[in-house]
Amino acid sequence: MFSKIRGREDALHVISDASAVYFTLGIFQFVVAFTGRFNSFSLLILLDALVNLVLGGVLRKVNSRVAAVALLVNLLGAAIIGDGPLFHILLLWPSIRAVEAAFRMHPRVPERERENNVTAPPAPEPEHGT
Repeated sequence: MFSKIRGREDALHVISDASAVYFTLGIFQFVVAFTGRFNSFSLLILLDALVNLVLGGVLRKVNSRVAAVALLVNLLGAAIIGDGPLFHILLLWPSIRAVEAAFRMHPRVPERERENNVTAPPAPEPEHGT
């Protein structure tokens, strides 16, 4: 999680680690939501757990940039709204690294076009018989 992302393998490793963090967080939130008195705050925790589990799965399965950014925004929102901002701030580093890794997995469109648009050699001109 703390090493530099040099290539695709490093990015996959960071995404795998970050999604494991989100799965763990989601399971922890489910446990917290059902162990105390069930109220409206418990519903918010359940919703947050569901978002973390689903988007964490999408992040792991397809290395989605949208899922990584959505998880980061969700985490920041939970830190602002929730009771334990310190806990969420500790999870900020894996979230930022997941966004970085997801963007490194999918290069910008012009780079992809450059890779895919290999210019073919010109076709030979037909010979005209005399």
